[in-house]
Amino acid sequence: MTPVLDRFESLHAVDFAAIAAYFAVVIWVGFYYGRRQKNTEDYFLAGRRLPWFSVGVSIVATVLSTVTYLSTPGEMIKNGVGANAQFLSYPLVFFLVSFLILPYLMRLRLTTAYEYLERRFDLTTRLFGASLFVLIRTAWMGMVLFTASLALSKICSLSFTTVVLGLVAIGVFYTVLGGLRAVIWTDVVQFFILLGGAIFTVFYVAVDSGTGPATWWSDMMAADTPSQPVFSFDPTVRLSLVGMGCWTLFWWLATASSDQVAVQRFLATESLQSSRRAFLCNLAGGVVLTLILSLCGIALYSYYQAAIPDDPDLVFPHFIRHILPRGLAGLVVAALFSAAMSSLDSGMNSISSVVVTDFYRRFRSAVATPGQELFLARVVTAVVGGLATAICLLLYQIPEEQRGNLFDIQGRVTSFLVGSLGGLMLIAMLGIRCSARVAMGSALCGILVGFLWAQGHWLFGLPELAWMWVIPVSMTVTVGAAAGAAAVLGPAPSKRS
Repeated sequence: MTPVLDRFESLHAVDFAAIAAYFAVVIWVGFYYGRRQKNTEDYFLAGRRLPWFSVGVSIVATVLSTVTYLSTPGEMIKNGVGANAQFLSYPLVFFLVSFLILPYLMRLRLTTAYEYLERRFDLTTRLFGASLFVLIRTAWMGMVLFTASLALSKICSLSFTTVVLGLVAIGVFYTVLGGLRAVIWTDVVQFFILLGGAIFTVFYVAVDSGTGPATWWSDMMAADTPSQPVFSFDPTVRLSLVGMGCWTLFWWLATASSDQVAVQRFLATESLQSSRRAFLCNLAGGVVLTLILSLCGIALYSYYQAAIPDDPDLVFPHFIRHILPRGLAGLVVAALFSAAMSSLDSGMNSISSVVVTDFYRRFRSAVATPGQELFLARVVTAVVGGLATAICLLLYQIPEEQRGNLFDIQGRVTSFLVGSLGGLMLIAMLGIRCSARVAMGSALCGILVGFLWAQGHWLFGLPELAWMWVIPVSMTVTVGAAAGAAAVLGPAPSKRS
């Protein structure tokens, strides 16, 4: 990217001091809550006594990773504001999750979502679902770590490997010590750092340029961005307003029902009512933060005007390093670190809960003491951090010109698995009376169709289909195949709890 109005060559000592202060806070939180861990009930679910507000904020910080934090401004700059049509489905999302999914989860007193699959089908289905989750979240963590480290290494003038190892070391340290309590409360801190970083950027552009949202919007509307129709029957159209609403609806149905990262937080609240409040808080917080990041992208487009680079994902990092006042830049960089850390800590703790609960505890031959299980949980957390690091380093080997837009990458990498796993959980919750073999076979069909939709253009030369339909297609195929098989073969005996 050609420098535009560059005022600083690199970050200063005051910026690194702000980043160090952030790291000190999260390490202290790990120490503080580490002393309170007595068993895996505390480590994985915080005794099921977490306040709904902290749980809701934690979900926002977790799902809004560095990929989203950087890609949202870049998406606004490159393609316009159509992606924000996702919010149109939020009322329906809240209703379905709050009154269809959460009642099931909260009344069963589970530790992981996949325990329910054994109650509804059998042990093999439970292990299948748990394995899919571990695969999804490990790959997702590697992608988040890669994206964050790539951006932060350029902003901080540090090597890629140094940033990777630093993020993982600190994330593993406080997560291993403090468990879910440390994860939740650091996520709360991280959310407000994320919010503050975006607000600071918008405020600085307004003051420095003497312009405001009206001017920014006018400049954006005059831009030559791709058209974004209300709806299109053409599956190759990258984004439509209705399509984004559908993507959001199906994504939340899958995430709230089958993603242990979200399910674990709901289960850590005191009651069904608390879990509903947490989910509403999450939706509201997500709207606020995403809209401010969108405004940040619009403001940066107006600020740079014709000097926007070929890669819009680099605009925000460039602005942080070269334009923002020193000190303020450090706070925004801390926001990028916090976006990565909130995703890493949540992924590590949730995968650990699945490994211990769905594999170790289910197959152990002798009763383990609470201390032994807690030790194993911490070891698994550290190992997962190592696996995410390995995936991140593998992604780094992909040539830069083949990586693509960040917004598109996150829509294609694991979405076909997310939709199918969500579909498997919905088969169970909706009471579709099919056998375990049919349920898993339907999920595999959903995975295959979703994979071809997401990656067929790259692997097999098929037309490039829109990423926003990957989750809806894979979930619909999964549920539809199970319902169809039940209709043709006759319903299997139900084990519905």
